[in-house]
Amino acid sequence: MKKLLILLFFIFPLHAEILSSEDLMYSPDQSQVMVSPSGRWISFLEAQEDKTKTLNIIDMKTMKMYYAVKLNEKDNFYNYEWLSNDNIFVRVNSKYDSDYNAVINVKESEEKPKFEQHKVTTKGYIVDRLLNDAEHILFAKPGKKNTHLYKVPLTILYKDNISSFSPIEKGLKGASSYFFDEHKQQLFTVKFDIDEKSLQFFYKVIGSDKWIPLFTLTDADYQFLPIGFTDQDHLAVITNKNTDKSQVSLFNINTQKITDTLYQHPKYDIQSAELDDNGKLIAASYIKHGKYTTDYFVDTYKQLHSKIAEALGDEQFFWVNSSLDGKNHILYNHSSTIPGKYFLYNAEANHIELLFSTDKNEDVKYAKTTFFNFKAYDGTNLEGYLTKPINNDKQVLLVMPHGGPIGIRESDEFSPEVQYLASRGFSILRVNFRGSAGFGKEFLESGVGQFGNLIEQDISAAVAHIRSQYSFKHTCSIGASYGGYSAVMLAIKHPDIYECVIASFGIYDLPLLYNASNIALTKDYQELIERTVGEYSQDLKDISPVYQATSLKAPVLIIAGKQDEISGFEQSNRFYYVLKRLGHDVEKAFFERSGHGHQIWYYDQVEAALANDFLEKKLNLNSTLTNYTESEKKAVQRDAILLADTFDSKTIETDRTKESFEYYQLAANLDHDRAMFNVGSYYHRGDNRPIDIKKAIEYYSRSAELGYENAKERLSFIYSYSLLVEPDFKKAQKYSQELYDKEQTVKNAFKLAVVNCIADIKFRNTEKCLSLIEEYAEKVGNNSNGEVREQIALLMLEGQYSTQERERLQKVIKKMYGLDYPNAILELERAGLFKLVLSEKFNGRSSVEQLSEDTEFSYTLNEKQRFGIEFSMNREGIDNRKDRLVIFTKWHFKPSSPEENENVYYQTLWGSPLDEWFTYRTLDEISTPGTWTLDVMGANQQLLYQNTFKVTAIN
Repeated sequence: MKKLLILLFFIFPLHAEILSSEDLMYSPDQSQVMVSPSGRWISFLEAQEDKTKTLNIIDMKTMKMYYAVKLNEKDNFYNYEWLSNDNIFVRVNSKYDSDYNAVINVKESEEKPKFEQHKVTTKGYIVDRLLNDAEHILFAKPGKKNTHLYKVPLTILYKDNISSFSPIEKGLKGASSYFFDEHKQQLFTVKFDIDEKSLQFFYKVIGSDKWIPLFTLTDADYQFLPIGFTDQDHLAVITNKNTDKSQVSLFNINTQKITDTLYQHPKYDIQSAELDDNGKLIAASYIKHGKYTTDYFVDTYKQLHSKIAEALGDEQFFWVNSSLDGKNHILYNHSSTIPGKYFLYNAEANHIELLFSTDKNEDVKYAKTTFFNFKAYDGTNLEGYLTKPINNDKQVLLVMPHGGPIGIRESDEFSPEVQYLASRGFSILRVNFRGSAGFGKEFLESGVGQFGNLIEQDISAAVAHIRSQYSFKHTCSIGASYGGYSAVMLAIKHPDIYECVIASFGIYDLPLLYNASNIALTKDYQELIERTVGEYSQDLKDISPVYQATSLKAPVLIIAGKQDEISGFEQSNRFYYVLKRLGHDVEKAFFERSGHGHQIWYYDQVEAALANDFLEKKLNLNSTLTNYTESEKKAVQRDAILLADTFDSKTIETDRTKESFEYYQLAANLDHDRAMFNVGSYYHRGDNRPIDIKKAIEYYSRSAELGYENAKERLSFIYSYSLLVEPDFKKAQKYSQELYDKEQTVKNAFKLAVVNCIADIKFRNTEKCLSLIEEYAEKVGNNSNGEVREQIALLMLEGQYSTQERERLQKVIKKMYGLDYPNAILELERAGLFKLVLSEKFNGRSSVEQLSEDTEFSYTLNEKQRFGIEFSMNREGIDNRKDRLVIFTKWHFKPSSPEENENVYYQTLWGSPLDEWFTYRTLDEISTPGTWTLDVMGANQQLLYQNTFKVTAIN
């Protein structure tokens, strides 16, 4: 074979540094890469910056890329497949409408391909695309009694005329789905036997008389995975029914027995295998030393695989998809140091080139993972993985048990969590202890019932082995699910070794598993627990952290999801409660919206930042938040803002809410724009510190300089009508203009209008103000209406207008709120202190009870208590049934304490004279005593009402 031609990418020098969780924990932008059957096109799904998803097509002649489909922002692709050389079938999940399928027709043209989209209307599903017949598909249409299968043109999917065709086969009664082997012209199906709790597989040659039983799968303690037919009477299967290790065996369909071994590995379970079209075994794969390894039994495949592996640096790769002629292939390459790369290999030219990488850190060197063998204390051979940091080695060993524990394994794959910790100077140890998958049945079953015993002994043997080879100043344990339990038990059993523990989504009270209601307590559930933990006994308390908590010395961070239906949130909550009562050093991070793990990457990033921060604090290490290089600033900034937001969050329950300001300050020092804004807000509001408007403006200004829009909006408010500083309308107009220039929204237009209308004479530009609101009044929608109501009230209460200007403003108000009469009379009905009284009847009407007519009172913090006025609106000659009035209110608060801020609140009220009119204020725990002056103004800028309410105390 001639030397493989490589066209990859320019080689840049790689460097190691602290990595951002945002650039490690994410879903790749590109996915589901395929080559069309003819090899003419490459297709893939891609997430765009505007949050939409696209199906893209690459022209193989020019290598130019085109959008074939672009979905709405909230819609997503389930998947897609090529039906023929120029037709793609897509399945779409729609956020607001029903899910749908579509056929995309790709048509060649002189300049660029053209795409036609046809929504699928025919009920049923595609069984097979029939690659050897580009004009037809095999289609299943379920009926009331049975399913019928049709060989029909592709157009049937969107023309919905399947009734004009005759079925070629009748399905098997009770079967759920169908599959087709085009090479052997055989149909396959499966049906579930409820009584026997078994899956029964059948096959049938197209045109034959009956369905033939293939095999039956029950809930047995062995594997049985069909690979394909070797001849008419035999199946190649991966099974460990009669052996310890899973191997490729020959299964006789007639006798229903395993007859021969086609391939076995002496040490590892076979994971997958492949047959050629003649039923000959050509490859079998297993996981060796943590890497997916394939043995080829045909020289041409073996040589080709070796050449490509050599070209890719001997890193593992997978054949993703191939053209029908075997000339073009999509390869996927990944490892512990490669998040993922897609390659195009042309067999005819013996040429490979990089299509794209899913890595966001292209110029970064990742920490390598080293595989090692070691012996358990009883002499059993075991495997482990150690990932050492490249730079800034903190000499901390993190022991990370995997979850499960039965049937799960560690491997030498890319781990965002491991790379995150390694980049911060930690060494990570992972172990395939007994019970892990991939090493045979005996090894797997030897972990059953070994919670807190043999499993932790295996891990401890690995720790001893590694500590004998490397020097560490500190050792901590960290894990999730079973790994969370194991992390705690290791520290309980070895308090002299483990200095801290991070336990996520774990189980800490084993007896609780047998009577918990987190999953329906059925016989099946009991059996599942017993196959993992063992049978129930009182001895389980001896290996339950909740009952052994007094033996725990290391500080603990407990992470849990309140929606966890696997471990059950009560497990974590109970353990935290016990440790807290014991006065133990324990912290929590309980995620309101997470279950047994997180559904979104953001929470994984939060968890990583919490773990790093916890480790650094408990081990007295130098904080990465204050020790970093300029190139690491983005990553450190990300950690700081994640921690600050978490401690300030309403959906993540922690013990550290009072530390949010400290971390916002750290993020602000790292030039994070929103953090600067938030620090300014703390000084602005006086949250846990004295009010300091000067400092608030300083941080707002720095944030605005970095382009943060909320900061510009806040500064425009402060410098115009906030009463916090002497007005500076030049600055207010500057910030409002910048916001409007960047995004010409209704909100920004009205805010810019206000600072031009209410400005002092030097900076006032009433014409610009009125022109803006006249232009944008018709664009006001539900999303902007609330803010516009405040701006309209501001214009009326604080602006000075000529008669002509006021009339222009009134026309806008009429257009927006239906103003019929600018002049109106306010007739006061009640004023003072009130309480909302809820109806005792379902869907009954609430009422407002007056507590006092006094305008000076003590206020009790209660969501039902409020003060203000109730009134009616009238005018001589008004038609109460159809006419509309509009008024404007201003509440001006002056605090009793000179250290507190003055505030002013504006609102527009409109409606019929028959409506109930009122304006109230309600207070909360951050409110302070002071006077509240209420002004009510009509649309002619006449003062309709004024009163002052004095709050002497807030209880």
